[in-house]
Amino acid sequence: MTDPEQRDDVDRYHDIEARKRGVPEQAGDLADLQSVTPPTWGPGMWWRIGLGALAVLILVLLVVRLV
Repeated sequence: MTDPEQRDDVDRYHDIEARKRGVPEQAGDLADLQSVTPPTWGPGMWWRIGLGALAVLILVLLVVRLV
């Protein structure tokens, strides 16, 4: 037999999976799907954030050097 805590974890996992499958069913079109599904932060997002921070730092250094 499995212990009750392990069964709760399995039930929780299946609840999450059922909710994930239900998201596209709830959404009528792409706009609805985007409002129901939160944006994901992929690895490409961190590169963009890093490059943006680097660009801001370079601009600040240029402005300080010119002043």
